[in-house]
Amino acid sequence: MIRLRSLAVPAALLAAFALATGAACAGDAGTIGDDDTLSGEAAPAERRRLADLGLRVRAELTGYSQRLLSGTGSGRPEQAGRFDALIDLDTGRAGLWAGGGLHAHFEHRFGDLTGRIGGGFLPSNVGVALPLLSDGEWVATSMYLSQRLGESTVLRIGKINPLDLIAREPFFGGWGMHGFMNMAFVAPPIGATPAVIMGAILSHAAGPMRFSLMIADPEDRTRQYGFAGLFRNGVDVSSTGLWVGEVAGRSSYAGLTGTWKSKDAADTSGTGLPSTPRLPAGTQAWNVQLQGGHLLRESAALPGRGLGVHARAGIGEGPANPVRALFAGGLSGHGVVPGRPRDAFGAGVYAYRFSDTLAAAIDPSLRLRDERGAEVFYSLPVTRWLRVTADVQVIRPADASKRTAVVGGLRTNVLF
Repeated sequence: MIRLRSLAVPAALLAAFALATGAACAGDAGTIGDDDTLSGEAAPAERRRLADLGLRVRAELTGYSQRLLSGTGSGRPEQAGRFDALIDLDTGRAGLWAGGGLHAHFEHRFGDLTGRIGGGFLPSNVGVALPLLSDGEWVATSMYLSQRLGESTVLRIGKINPLDLIAREPFFGGWGMHGFMNMAFVAPPIGATPAVIMGAILSHAAGPMRFSLMIADPEDRTRQYGFAGLFRNGVDVSSTGLWVGEVAGRSSYAGLTGTWKSKDAADTSGTGLPSTPRLPAGTQAWNVQLQGGHLLRESAALPGRGLGVHARAGIGEGPANPVRALFAGGLSGHGVVPGRPRDAFGAGVYAYRFSDTLAAAIDPSLRLRDERGAEVFYSLPVTRWLRVTADVQVIRPADASKRTAVVGGLRTNVLF
């Protein structure tokens, strides 16, 4: 691994630079194009030449500063950051073979912020909680091949960071670098689903319907790059059916996801949940999630975006499932503030019920209750490539010995 400590730019310095730079300009707050990046603004011809060769490179530097305003723990401000590089190669444009793509995501995080300020089981800052066990190191969380099989089917195979596949969703997703920061909204976990998978995902579109099937190793693969030991401890199978269309003339979606897992031994070290000793071995576990959303008002500046309502609910069972039930939902807004077409905001609430086996594995004396919380953020661009986000979270931890926490945060994101 390459160690790189020199990138440890304090989040407060990034924020100060952002606030001193200038005013917002028009554009799509949810979709990042070449013109929305620092290099695209400075050298658009060079980026176009790379695109003609089938190569797209995007890099982001994100700084965080969070502080516990009330609750159990220290009120000292904590700072951290991350650097992300995403590379996509279109094999057809590159003159290799038609319909293919090579994809990689390299991540580096630094600083003294753990991502768990507030005391909840769910990380309050996914951006610095992931990638797992990699503080101060470069990690490739995605290295996979995609291949089109006809007009409507795509196969992805290799090492895949699932957050990459939902990064541009209007409410959930965003890596913790865009949109919400709490894991309940970035990637609502249910079951012992690893942060990085090794396997294959087959996706198919048929009219308004979208279908996907995933087969993956049940162990986290963040620090692994080969296929050694693949499926040694079981298999993770997940299938999704999603309808995308219109209700009352506005964009809507609804979907159902089911996951079945066989795993000889279970732990939470690869999920982003608190690390535990091995949970009781279980031959299988399952979970089901429902999700849906509706655009309440479309933005005049951003077609297909606007003010929307979204929700996800799920249940799970089996010894390998640390989560028994969840709900997460709320509002997202893109381009709906008058005179501010690039501003974005979100407001959400969540509730989690954890399994008794998780509590027993962490600490048999732990008094466990439902973890509940809420998060509100407002994100505004200073330039097309520089964005500042203010964030507030209220967290009632699952550990009943901890008081309800209020966490304030500031995030600055630079698109190179």
